[in-house]
Amino acid sequence: MPRSRKQDQLAFDEINVEDTALQEALEKRLRAKDDRDEVALVFKRADEAAKAELARFEIAPDAPLRVGRFRISRTVIAGRMVEAFETKTRDRIRFDLIEDDEPAVRSEAEDADAGAIAALESAKTPRKPRRATTDEPPQALHPVN
Repeated sequence: MPRSRKQDQLAFDEINVEDTALQEALEKRLRAKDDRDEVALVFKRADEAAKAELARFEIAPDAPLRVGRFRISRTVIAGRMVEAFETKTRDRIRFDLIEDDEPAVRSEAEDADAGAIAALESAKTPRKPRRATTDEPPQALHPVN
């Protein structure tokens, strides 16, 4: 793995750690984040396209629309006062899948996007608890030999 170039010191109390395992883990995390961002963009575009198609139909609040195996409902969320500001009344559109066991129907172009999703899924690791669950002291910033 190529070594990263040295950066100027950013803070007076900054500690430079030379640990290739940590650096590799951080690089893997950055790649996974980039993959996640790509997948999020693919979903955002597909969501916008679906909502643009849906805009052609009027959906009454609490009167679901059935489209194939999808159930689409609209709920009106009333505005309210929250501490220092006021929220506006808005609509929430919900897309539910009625038959959950079947995969999405994909075109060849969408299969390429699915590859990015698969890469993201394979890079997932179990989340660690945010708070310490044992009485162990925190690990040092640099390895102790």
